[in-house]
Amino acid sequence: MSSRNGIKSEPPRSRPSPAATTPTPELSEAPPQLHHLRLSEMATVPEPLIWEIVKKNNCFLVKQFGNGNAKVQFTKEPNNLYNVHSYKHSGLANKKTVMIQPSGAKDAAVVLSTTKTKKQNAPAKLYHKSVMRKEFRKMAKAVKNQVSDNYYRPDLTKPALARLSSVYRSLQVAKSGVKKKNRQPTKL
Repeated sequence: MSSRNGIKSEPPRSRPSPAATTPTPELSEAPPQLHHLRLSEMATVPEPLIWEIVKKNNCFLVKQFGNGNAKVQFTKEPNNLYNVHSYKHSGLANKKTVMIQPSGAKDAAVVLSTTKTKKQNAPAKLYHKSVMRKEFRKMAKAVKNQVSDNYYRPDLTKPALARLSSVYRSLQVAKSGVKKKNRQPTKL
């Protein structure tokens, strides 16, 4: 601002271009009634619909090509305790799933993973994992508490305990030494 003859004058203002005054549709804000929705949230799809979509064809199916009369079909999908292709045990179609597997460390540890139902859109935060390194009875009690006593999936209690038993048996170290065969002739 300069003053000439006691009159204050301001520097000339530049006019904004017409493109800068109109908001672009990408940068404009959402209407107030849609403000609570996020773009990253997916629509909720019912579990039976997901099962109908994936039951005939998905990448986890183990198909037996033979005479074609196999009564049981197996699957390799994660979070399936029995590895049986059914709606009840499906890890793809159900939101609440249970997974029991060895931890992969050198010690005999078992990992119990349950699905967080409110983190379905965040795969990195989807599972609640707990590592168990205790004796079998304490691990079985922890699995039972997590699966059935917390009303998570009481129908999966028996399959979860069966899976825990098989995983725990696989982690046991065999006793050293070679078994000796009985070379005595048997009496008839």
